[in-house]
Amino acid sequence: MQLRAERKWQESIDHFEKRLKVCEELNLRRWLVYDFTYYLVEYARVYLERDEEGDRERAHKLLDEALEIYQKISAKWEIEKIIAMKKLLTA
Repeated sequence: MQLRAERKWQESIDHFEKRLKVCEELNLRRWLVYDFTYYLVEYARVYLERDEEGDRERAHKLLDEALEIYQKISAKWEIEKIIAMKKLLTA
């Protein structure tokens, strides 16, 4: 998130990709659901803020994945936040 704030886009993306692999290896999607979905949302923000060609599609995919998880656990507040972020993609 610090790299994203500094607008070091490629470093941020590389970090998130490595971290995503670790999350998958540790099965955080199952054991730390909120942490994993929060991570997906933060990763999507990199693409939303960078806003280069193809970034909106990648952000949309990450947000869809987070939304699906939040819907399964009935996390209403988080679902509303994801929907609001997705509206930015269509604006």
